[in-house]
Amino acid sequence: MKFILTKELGRLTRWLRLLGYDTVYFDSDDMKLIFVTAFNESRIVITKRVKLTNMKHLKVVHVRGDLLKKQISEIKKKIRLRLSDKTLLTRCSECNEPVFKINKVSIRTLVPEYVFKTQKNFFQCPSCAKIFWKATHWDNAKEFAHEICS
Repeated sequence: MKFILTKELGRLTRWLRLLGYDTVYFDSDDMKLIFVTAFNESRIVITKRVKLTNMKHLKVVHVRGDLLKKQISEIKKKIRLRLSDKTLLTRCSECNEPVFKINKVSIRTLVPEYVFKTQKNFFQCPSCAKIFWKATHWDNAKEFAHEICS
């Protein structure tokens, strides 16, 4: 499943990416461009805007809640949104690109020394070059993801 979210759903965008979903954040009011992008890329539109819910030839999910947990709950009721540990944290939360495993030695100077010494696996975004590793923030994000998706 691929999504396109309108500008009032920035936090939800970040979390759908963290859950492993290909999610485009659209910060423009150009409804035609949202429609064209969603149609051409076979994306489900997720929005709080009522006027977008009547778009023909597109699947549109209208969320009403303001809190992240409520928004995810609404989406789960309307489409089959699933949480999988295999896809969790596999995308860059900023760029939406899938991250890839990188050789630990190649990033020695790019991470704090303690992190380099204590972590085995590192991942990198091919777009923004941000580096990720499975530390306490990873566990916290995983716990929160399970909480908001249950």
